[in-house]
This record gives sequence, structure tokens and C-alpha cells, in this order.
Amino acid sequence: MTKVLEIRDMVIRIYKGYESYFRIIFKFLVAFFVFGYVNSNLGYFPVLNNMGIRLVLSLICGIVPSSIFVLLVAIVTLLHLYRLSLVMMLLAFVVFVVFYFLYLKFAPNHGVLMLLIPVLMPLNLHFIIPLIAGLFFSPFTIVPVACSFIMMSVVHYIIEAAPMVEDAGTNIEAIVAAYQQVIDNVLANREMVLYAVVFALIIVLTYVVSRFPFDYAWYAGIGAGMLAGIIGLLVGGNMLGVSVSAGGVIIGSILSALFTALIQFMSCTVDYAHKEFVQFEDDDYVYYVRAIPKTGNGTAVSLTRERDSEEKHKFSLKEGLKTVLSRNEGEDDVFDEDFEDGGPSVQVTEGKASEHTRVFEEDKTLISQDTKVNASDIIIPEIKIPEKPNREKAPERKKAAVVSGTSKTARTGAALGANRTQKNTADTKTAATGRKPAASKTASAKAAETQALRSRTKASERSRELSRNFDFDFDDDGYDDSMEDYSSDD
Repeated sequence: MTKVLEIRDMVIRIYKGYESYFRIIFKFLVAFFVFGYVNSNLGYFPVLNNMGIRLVLSLICGIVPSSIFVLLVAIVTLLHLYRLSLVMMLLAFVVFVVFYFLYLKFAPNHGVLMLLIPVLMPLNLHFIIPLIAGLFFSPFTIVPVACSFIMMSVVHYIIEAAPMVEDAGTNIEAIVAAYQQVIDNVLANREMVLYAVVFALIIVLTYVVSRFPFDYAWYAGIGAGMLAGIIGLLVGGNMLGVSVSAGGVIIGSILSALFTALIQFMSCTVDYAHKEFVQFEDDDYVYYVRAIPKTGNGTAVSLTRERDSEEKHKFSLKEGLKTVLSRNEGEDDVFDEDFEDGGPSVQVTEGKASEHTRVFEEDKTLISQDTKVNASDIIIPEIKIPEKPNREKAPERKKAAVVSGTSKTARTGAALGANRTQKNTADTKTAATGRKPAASKTASAKAAETQALRSRTKASERSRELSRNFDFDFDDDGYDDSMEDYSSDD
């Protein structure tokens, strides 16, 4: 069954991905067979019998709405009747207009059902139409289905009465006699009445049963409609004296029911084994809802597994909460077993250090972008977190940090002074000799070196500023707990 559901899901995905194209192709095929049926039974207009015209008309019908599709078929039929007899074509025109507006009033989107009946009737598969109409649409589809049988009967008797007015000219009596014969034959056509009534019964019964709130109601509706069609045609044919092939009716009804059940399976499938009943209410109503999960690609199985795992998770969570809440809140070991000694202070220190390191990394990136200096030339001190602070040596560390910072500043200033002295000496030599520098390469290198030195100085000043603003008193005892010289740029 899982493999069948996988194949069904694959087909549905393909259909939904190209749904508009499949609809056009379906309507094109229907129109192609409908025009073939009209041309083969009438065929009085030779131009319309051309295969190219037939293909063009079928393509147009595949694109336009169903109401226009029906109108084009009616126009082609009237053109054939016009070549047969203008007088009989006028009668067909009046009948077509009446039934066309009746169709537009009740079921404007189901014209394909009306046109498929004469195409499927030679194959004895026209029982599919009332089953599909009752299962997927409303009982108003009785109107286009009945119109289809009536129109086929009218066209058939118009063809039979056409020789009566062939040489009549303007003879009113002959025309009235032909019209009277057509109308009488249509009203006396018991086979047309039998099929129209039985198909209406199939539509209503399938529609009603398929909407009952019990399991497999869709397939029960299909079975009920099939039995109603078989019994109705056999019994009704015997009562009205209509010749009906019992074998053809039974085989055609069974094949039609199987095809309709396949369409229903492809359309929607549910898992009745996991149905649920829900009841809720608001200020005005009380609601009783039956929820049945759809199946597809193992959906029902996956939903069951998710539901079971969710229940297990809820149970374990509930037991865990009961265990925690059952502890004695006055005992200190409730928290000691979850945290190590000094845990909270170490976490706070690591948080501050990581934040400080992140600030230094951002400054390092900004400095390297602004001054175009390699990031490797800027040395950022690594912050180390003491496992156990030593408060006795804190004053000495602070004094050493100040002295170290002062010495670094002094060294930086001395380096800048030496640079300026070298530049002045070079300028003096150039002036004494009266010659210009040999090349601009030496001046560029000196400028780059000076820029890099200034960048390092700027970075060290920025580091000292950040270190002054950073709080190294991790345990709030008034002492500096750092063990490294954070103001240094080495």
C-alpha cells in the first residue's frame, strides 16, 4: 500500500506542477473527439470535415472557457444543418439557444460533461459522467446532462425530417409538418427520457450517499450510483418497452465505477484508522467535529509516530518536573549539584573577557581597514582568566603595568624622534651636495614605514584607552585581578 501511495503522490506532484497544461490537453482531446463525432454524424459542410480545421477548432476549445467551448460546438452543428436545410437549422437554432441559456444558468462550468456523453456512448462508458458529476459536483449538473440527451435526440430527428422540406420552398404547411414531426418524435422518445431520469437519479444518489458521515462514504456513493444505474436502466427499460442491453449496461457500469473510484483515490485519500472526534463550543454553538488525516507519502504513519513521540516527551518532561519540584528548597545541595565550586564567578569572568576580546578584534579590523596595515602587525594581548586571584600582589601588578606602559610610550616617542633625525640629516646632505634624491623608491619606503609606525602608535593608544575603561575587578573586592599588562601593544 505504501508503494501505491508513493506512486500516487508522484503523479499528483507532476499534475500540480503542470496543471494548466494538462487541462488544456484534456479539453483539446475532448474537443477533437466531439468535433469528430459531429462531423461523422452530420458532415454536410465539407470544409468543416477538414482535419486542419478540426485541429484548429480543438486547440481553440482547449484554451477558452467551457461555456465558449459549448458555443463553438453548437455553431459547428448549426453550420452542418444549414447545408442540410435552412428551415430545419432555424428550429435547431431556437432549441440550442433555449438550452444554452438554461445551461449557463445552472452549470456554466460543466459544459465538458454535456459534450462527453455523446462521445462516450458508443463505447458504453457514458455512465462515468453521472458518477463524477454526483461525486465531485452539485446536483445542478442534472441540467447539462439532460440537455445533452435532448440535443442528441433533436439533431437526430431533424436529420430524419430534413427531406420533408427539401423541395418545400416557402410552403408553410410542409415546414410546420416537419417541425411537428420533430417535436412529436422528441417527446415520444422513451429511451431519451429513460436515460435522462436514470442519470439524474445516479447524480442525486451519489451526491447524497458520498456526503454521509461514515467511513468510505465516497466509495459507497459510487457503488450506490452504479447499482442505481444498473437497476434503473434494466427495470425502466422493461417497464417502458425500451430495448436495453443488460450485459452492456452491467459491464459499462462496473468499468465506469472503477474508473470513478480511481479518480477519487487520486483526488483524496484518508486514513480512517486514525480518525478523531473533537468537541468544542462558543457563545452560540456546540461543535462536533470528526477529523480524519489524509494519507500520502506515509503521512498517516508519520503522524502516528510524531504523536507517540510527543506523548513520550510530555510524559518524561512531566516526570522531570515532578522530580525537581519534590526536592527540599531549603537544602543547599539543590544548587551545588548543578554548579561546580566557583562556577558562577568563572562564567562571569569569561563573559567579560570574551567581550573585551571581541572589542579588540573589532578594533583590529577597523584599524587594518583604515590605515591599510596588515593585521599581523598589530598585536592584541590575550586575556587569561585566573583560576584563583591573588589579592596580595595586585598593587605590584598595577604599578608594573603603569611602568610598562610608560616605558612603551617612551620607546615609541624615541623611535619617532630617531625617524625625524634621520630625515633631517638626509635633507641636509641633499642641500649640501645640491642633488635631488636618486629615486622616489626610498622616499616611498620611508613614508610607508612612518605610516606603519603611526598606526602602531594609534593602536597602542587605543588599547590603553580600552584597558583603562575595562573593569578588571572580577570579584568586586576593590583590587585589580588582571595578571597581564593589558596596556602593552607587544
